[in-house]
Amino acid sequence: MKKYYLLIFPFFVGIPMTIVAFTGFRSALNEKNTKPCDNVKPKAMNINGHSYNIYDVSSYDLMLTADRPKTQEISNEFCVPVAFTSKQQTIEGKFIGSGIDNGSKPNKRTGYAVLNKNKVKFYLTDSINEPALTKEAIASKGSLFQQDLLVYRNRIIPTNLFGTARIQCRALAEMNNGFSIIESATPITISEFQDALIALKVTNAIYNDMGSWSEGWYRAKDNSIVKIGNNHKSTDKQTNWLVAKCRQ
Repeated sequence: MKKYYLLIFPFFVGIPMTIVAFTGFRSALNEKNTKPCDNVKPKAMNINGHSYNIYDVSSYDLMLTADRPKTQEISNEFCVPVAFTSKQQTIEGKFIGSGIDNGSKPNKRTGYAVLNKNKVKFYLTDSINEPALTKEAIASKGSLFQQDLLVYRNRIIPTNLFGTARIQCRALAEMNNGFSIIESATPITISEFQDALIALKVTNAIYNDMGSWSEGWYRAKDNSIVKIGNNHKSTDKQTNWLVAKCRQ
């Protein structure tokens, strides 16, 4: 009889162990398939008769890359081009993506933006030491790009971008103690865009590449990709992107 009980005892002990192991396996699968963060939710606003879309990216890690972001990567929630692309299809101005200097040279654009996780700092070109700023961005594995500042410390910065031409406009902006991408729904002048940024109580804003390079996207609640920007003619010529990723 003793042998009988000894044989049956491991069998009963093995059952709960198997259940625990199986439950843990299912839990790991569920965790892998669970969406890692909430979606970017566009907000529509009307300012002075013009419509704008605002994409709040404050709760995401922000980074720059010279490699086209993959829509299949579930942590990529939002993506837009930022620095201008030259006729030779190179990035215009100084550009650092996640601590990697791509070797491009500084240009005469009026501003810099430095991105590090969910923070962005804005700088006037005339007031910074570019080598020191670059060194700091690389050391912290941050990102940096050059563009025209549209608003700096609550005031409009004069720009010669596009003159009186009407185009769809977009900017990376600091507002409401966070950061957003703000885009006009239809073509407007750059001065109309700057006035709208001030009306929205934007503290700082730096222009993003648009025109036929305007295609960006965000991930909808059902994980489908929604394209933004009105003109996608030069999408294949884009060279750089801002990406909002789920925070690690």
